Amino acid sequence: MRSKSSEQLAQATQNDGQLVPHRDGPQFPDFSGLADRHYAIAERVVEEERQKCPNWMQAMHQQFEKDHGQLIQLEDCDGDDRDSDLEEDDFDVDGICPIDLCARDAERMDHHSFWAEQFKAVLRIARQSRKTKGFLPDHPLVIVLPNEMKDLQALKCGDACYLLSKIQFSPFDATLVKLTLERLNPGTDAATTWVAKMQPTPDGLPEVFSLDLFLKQCCQSIDADSHSLHILRYCGRKFGALDIDSVEDLEEATLRNSQAAAQAADDESEDNNDDDQKLAKKRSDLLRNALAAAKDGKPRRAKAKCKPRAKAVRKVTK
Repeated sequence: MRSKSSEQLAQATQNDGQLVPHRDGPQFPDFSGLADRHYAIAERVVEEERQKCPNWMQAMHQQFEKDHGQLIQLEDCDGDDRDSDLEEDDFDVDGICPIDLCARDAERMDHHSFWAEQFKAVLRIARQSRKTKGFLPDHPLVIVLPNEMKDLQALKCGDACYLLSKIQFSPFDATLVKLTLERLNPGTDAATTWVAKMQPTPDGLPEVFSLDLFLKQCCQSIDADSHSLHILRYCGRKFGALDIDSVEDLEEATLRNSQAAAQAADDESEDNNDDDQKLAKKRSDLLRNALAAAKDGKPRRAKAKCKPRAKAVRKVTK
């Protein structure tokens, strides 16, 4: 078998001019003439490209207006109404801007400033909490509840809460993940344990909201006179589920944070006082030794410790 395969290989090499055919490698473009002594892209090259596409900016601008210029289809008006300014009430809030919430929408919305200040307070609490804990990651869990509800009894199955998965303090911004409240033991009379679970979308991904979209939904569907933001304190249970410990309004959370910050400052001052006392004692010892050496005229030397002599052992002789 080996002899036959060797003979076939020899015949193949005799028929072909070479054993492995040579293939040309990829042809790379030549950029040697792209630059000149003044610019990375020479003016000559730019001018040639301009001649190939005259009025490129105007053409692209017209194409952009053609594709994206009309965001709202307005009905034709008769007479002078065509040139008159449209009232703000004629616009639909959901159809003005394709982004989550633009500045023009926010100006027309009732209580937008209220919800924005509420959320800024949550972010300030999170920032203070991170400083107190040593800049550890802390992601608040917020929920909208009536003002008088400040305990776990105010929660209901199916209520939506939002975990701040991404937080930014300068400027204030956040990204929220929607969770749903559920009970672990709904049929018992014992204390109900609440769990916030992440509900995936049909694509299998979490439902994510920007801060602007969250504020927009609050302005459109929640009464700001009787509701406000609350913070749910939680502990980790497993992936996609959080055990709810307690409910706090923003005032209680701010007070708790300030007390924790004051306690941390006291502990730090006590540690610093201990270090200062040790340093002061060390300096006083050095000063005492220096004064004693100045009185004697020569520095004191530490006495060498004498080795204890071995005791003589009497030999008993007969």
